[in-house]
Amino acid sequence: MVSKLPSKGSTNLGAPQVGYGDVVLEPGWRLLAGMTSTHGLLIFGIFIAFLVEVYSCA
Repeated sequence: MVSKLPSKGSTNLGAPQVGYGDVVLEPGWRLLAGMTSTHGLLIFGIFIAFLVEVYSCA
């Protein structure tokens, strides 16, 4: 059955979009998650620098 449509003022955001923190990492895993994200950003930066160097030499 079709539910009632939301009013003009409401949105259809779920829990991840509004920031409810039901799932929280333990302190040891938080450190690992931060290090992993930092590593990913560094690798992304190195990859972009590599592409810039390759295309500037071509």
